[in-house]
Amino acid sequence: MIESYKEDNKNEKMPALIAPSILIAAIAPNLNYLLKHFYELKNYQNNEGQIFIFIVVIIISILIVGAISYWKQIFHDMSEFFIYKKIILRKNLNVILNDILLTLNE
Repeated sequence: MIESYKEDNKNEKMPALIAPSILIAAIAPNLNYLLKHFYELKNYQNNEGQIFIFIVVIIISILIVGAISYWKQIFHDMSEFFIYKKIILRKNLNVILNDILLTLNE
């Protein structure tokens, strides 16, 4: 019974709506086009300007990845709480059944 509940929980989970690779595939060409214009500005034609743009882009990219990861974690927690109540009840039932099984084995 415990194994069947675990299998049902796996089957009922909703797949991710937007895969990270799709997001990267959509953002990368647009970012590339935008950065091309920044690198062509006369103020940033020297090496220091190029390095400055590179560092700013890296920092912004890290912040975006961090924000998306944080948002994904919050969305996962909220969806588990609101959408997957049945799954949470099954998980609780599995814990209770495991406890009963352990006490019977002792």
